[in-house]
Amino acid sequence: MRLLSLILLLLIFTFGFLLYYVTEPFFFPGLPIFHCKASWYVDSLTASGEHYDFLALSAAHKSLPLGSYVVVKNIRNHKTVLVRINDRGPYVAGRCLDLSKRAAWRLGMLKEGVVDVHMQVIWPPPFLNKKLKNADQ
Repeated sequence: MRLLSLILLLLIFTFGFLLYYVTEPFFFPGLPIFHCKASWYVDSLTASGEHYDFLALSAAHKSLPLGSYVVVKNIRNHKTVLVRINDRGPYVAGRCLDLSKRAAWRLGMLKEGVVDVHMQVIWPPPFLNKKLKNADQ
């Protein structure tokens, strides 16, 4: 009985580990990909009225509609994360995204602070969003 329990526990951890890597975000074919610089930040209140949660997978963008979903990929290490836009910013020239601390951790960019990324808006779709033309600014 102990052996069966041990095998079952091992299978649960193995499939959980595989499920984590299988469900990593990826880029969708046919949707535009933008190249820009991203940083991470800590704030107390967001433009959407939510309190900033550094454990949430969220980001700030200057022009995308609040509630948009964006896949972000760190060009250097190829790690990706899916974030929801819930704030405005960054207010530093040359940057397009401010990521939450957890999103930055998932991308492996906490030490660097600013990295080159590829971003792809997956919701709302580009053909519904006229502001997307200026998304990389």
